[in-house]
Amino acid sequence: MRELAPRAKVISLLVNPNLDAAEQIVSDVRQAARTKGVQIDILNAGTQREIGAAFATLVQQRVDGLLVASDPFFDG
Repeated sequence: MRELAPRAKVISLLVNPNLDAAEQIVSDVRQAARTKGVQIDILNAGTQREIGAAFATLVQQRVDGLLVASDPFFDG
């Protein structure tokens, strides 16, 4: 993300909380964000409705970038 948007200060991470590795993914991304001096906002979405709400939140918060955690749920 840093290469794509070097001036980004606020980045959201979309993660499925139902994924077994969700906690580890969030922890790893938060640690990387601290190292780079970037604020990370976590958006949890495990249903279609929650995805819609997450994107509405993105629009409201006007974040600088979005990371999507790898998950088959988001591939469909």
